[in-house]
Amino acid sequence: MSLAVSLAMAAPASAAPCKHRNVTPRSSNLSKVRSAVRCLVNRERSSRGIAKLTYSGALSKAAQSHSKNMVSMDFFDHVAPNGSTPQSRSNAAGYPGSFVGENIAWGSGPLATPRKIVKRWMDSSGHRANILHPEYRDQGVGVATGNPQGGAGATYTNAFGRKS
Repeated sequence: MSLAVSLAMAAPASAAPCKHRNVTPRSSNLSKVRSAVRCLVNRERSSRGIAKLTYSGALSKAAQSHSKNMVSMDFFDHVAPNGSTPQSRSNAAGYPGSFVGENIAWGSGPLATPRKIVKRWMDSSGHRANILHPEYRDQGVGVATGNPQGGAGATYTNAFGRKS
């Protein structure tokens, strides 16, 4: 059996593409964009035999707030100007985890789609390590229109965690 046949047979039958993966974020479709990011991240994990992450409302709240703050306050960092960190934001949002991580990104035009953002994360060793970390169990996604430099586009935060 050839390698190509082996790989094709190993792919899960439910490997349909994630819906809305190529959607350009707009204020009217951000729930679809967030859902696409969660799907793409879980696709990366499951393709490597790593358990999928469960949606967390608290992590989503922390991620959404951080994305909005980066746009409105013109900064791009894991530590906000007020000193909040991924850990403090997730705890303040009600997530009881002591093991959290965070990926952030922004893009404009065709580079702002969920597919392009997750690809950029997967092309970066640190971001890929967060996505594929086997100890994480939960995720939340935040997306805000605009970018930290004051232009068009979208700013993403993907928060990861494991409850204490």
